[in-house]
Amino acid sequence: MYENLPRLDFDLFREPLDTLAVATINKVDREWPPNVLKHRASHIVVRLLIAASENTYRTIRFICADKPQDGSRKLQYALSVPPLARTILDTLFTVVFLFEDLPARTAWYLRAGWREMEEKRARFQNAYGDDPSWADYLDDLGNLISEDRKLGAITDTEAADPTKIDYWPTPAKMIRQCISDDRRAYLQHLNDWFYREMSQDAHMSWPGLIRRGGYFLSAKPTDEERTILEKFKSDSFSAALILFLAILSEVEVALKLGLGERAKYLWGILLPYAGDAKEIYELRYQATL
Repeated sequence: MYENLPRLDFDLFREPLDTLAVATINKVDREWPPNVLKHRASHIVVRLLIAASENTYRTIRFICADKPQDGSRKLQYALSVPPLARTILDTLFTVVFLFEDLPARTAWYLRAGWREMEEKRARFQNAYGDDPSWADYLDDLGNLISEDRKLGAITDTEAADPTKIDYWPTPAKMIRQCISDDRRAYLQHLNDWFYREMSQDAHMSWPGLIRRGGYFLSAKPTDEERTILEKFKSDSFSAALILFLAILSEVEVALKLGLGERAKYLWGILLPYAGDAKEIYELRYQATL
């Protein structure tokens, strides 16, 4: 999936990306453009999606860091990165899909979430409702779901039968349900060049198991095997970095927060070093940032 390109000096990239993430979160929270229609919870949903993805990106960055040197940060820990990076990719799908019709899809997102929480409560109630030691937990869960019901504007009919609420779509369904051709093409690209392989790594299908487990076949890995693992670490971090920058760029495209030049600057640093970044930038952000 990745080309053998020159190595990026990450020190040039780290602080500008960190400050762009903070600025984006702050502006979503405090400077939502009045001309952008939204659900009353849209800014909360978008802010939390960015913040959670930033936390995941920083976790990956810590795992993959070369400095400061730390003997407890083992090279093979990088094999655990792809499933984490996939959560950033899932968030990118959600952000692209949400902003196509932000008020309606925020409502759907909340309502689908309420259904999942209510189904969880029902399972626990059926399994442990007669156990007094579970009473406080079930009461707290019920109170949380009652508050969430208000946010999602769940009707009495829907509360009585949660199956009347559609689940939030998977990435594959988002592609099919996109209205605009450009969003559909973008999500299809992400699916073909990122999601398929990351899903294999997360689900541990045979190709994913080979990539994430093959290293452990050797009791004493050779220098060549360690070099391959170093490349795997670099590629996995590169993917997470690109996808997180894409989330920030997607929010900027939708909201026009005044951060476009900063995002373009970061893409400009990445393009000579990462073929995937070039493809995403030219497909989606070159003409829109």
